[in-house]
Amino acid sequence: MSKTLKLDHETITNLLDSLKDVQAERGDWRATIVDAIETVEGWAEFTEEPERVVFRKFPSDNAVIALFPDQYNPRTGLIGSYMELGQHSDCQPHVGDTVPADVSEYSPLLGELKRQGYANLKVVKRLTIKK
Repeated sequence: MSKTLKLDHETITNLLDSLKDVQAERGDWRATIVDAIETVEGWAEFTEEPERVVFRKFPSDNAVIALFPDQYNPRTGLIGSYMELGQHSDCQPHVGDTVPADVSEYSPLLGELKRQGYANLKVVKRLTIKK
């Protein structure tokens, strides 16, 4: 699962200054690194938006696939996906021969995704990609 951190200019400048101090061997490098990590983690928790997920199923075998439109790769045109078998993979945004999955069909896969670390998911019905 990839996340994008949106740090403001002041936070970035402070982090870079702290890391330059470590590089120049000024101050307690351990405390500086711990502080930098806590700053980034705190900011990430503050700015993290829910990751959108669309659940579709294959009518041939009722297998459910989770599609992640926010994991769009502009270089390849692919998005992230997850299935019980095969797990993480990239796929075409419009998976052929699928239909929307209902809650009872995608609940087990949603639970598995949460166990995999997807803590902040927003289930959406339409697959719109933000390019």
